[in-house]
Amino acid sequence: MSAAPSETGRGAAGTLPSALAQLHDLLLEATGLDGLLTATAELVVSLTHPRTVCVIRFAGDEASPLVGASCSRAAQAHHLELVHGEGPCGDAFRGGSVLYVEDLMQDDRWPLLGQALLRKGVTCVLAVPLRAEDRTVAVLVLYAARAGHLARREVRDVLVLGQAAAAALVVRHLVDEQAQINEQLRQAVATRPLIDQALGIVMAQRRCTASQAFEVLRHASQSVNQPVRDLAAQIVATTTGRPPDAARPFVERSPEAVLG
Repeated sequence: MSAAPSETGRGAAGTLPSALAQLHDLLLEATGLDGLLTATAELVVSLTHPRTVCVIRFAGDEASPLVGASCSRAAQAHHLELVHGEGPCGDAFRGGSVLYVEDLMQDDRWPLLGQALLRKGVTCVLAVPLRAEDRTVAVLVLYAARAGHLARREVRDVLVLGQAAAAALVVRHLVDEQAQINEQLRQAVATRPLIDQALGIVMAQRRCTASQAFEVLRHASQSVNQPVRDLAAQIVATTTGRPPDAARPFVERSPEAVLG
């Protein structure tokens, strides 16, 4: 049976304004999306009862979502949901609405997970879908040790902080994606001259076009399970009798430098 949280607080350690300010700092300072998830989960816990733990699951890549936990107990609770295939995180993500279970002993919506959580000392659960850009991007789950441990004020603060966190997580995800694309571009620019040399060698040896030579390299790369750039380096080294020249580093230029 679900019930509303109690009205009085139970000794929250932090305040909402302070937590929002810290979230802004975390966005600038955290190392990657996984670091921001973990730090945000710890920040959420600072607004609640000391015996409450938190998990935030980011679903940017549904095949391999990232999870941040405030502590090992939180990570274990989330792992139990994955093992049993039922639970607050999945239900909140699919349904898009807040779920509050005051006492798992009185609620049978997750028969397998509920018993497993009770054995781990978890009695009260709150799951909050975090929405940004008109979609659920993550789910925040709080696990409390005693029934009714989450006060209404604490829940209100968590809802506000959670929605601010949703925007921060999306921004961090986009920043990480762009950094990955930039690194791929750097590698492509750095290895292009080497691959061009190998293509020229294959064209001369086989008397074929550049596209045909690239197909030869691609098929050879797949057959030996070796990156094209490594295979190209071997071809150049074998033909010239010495290792290929080191790739010239890719140097990013600011827009002001480009425009002069």
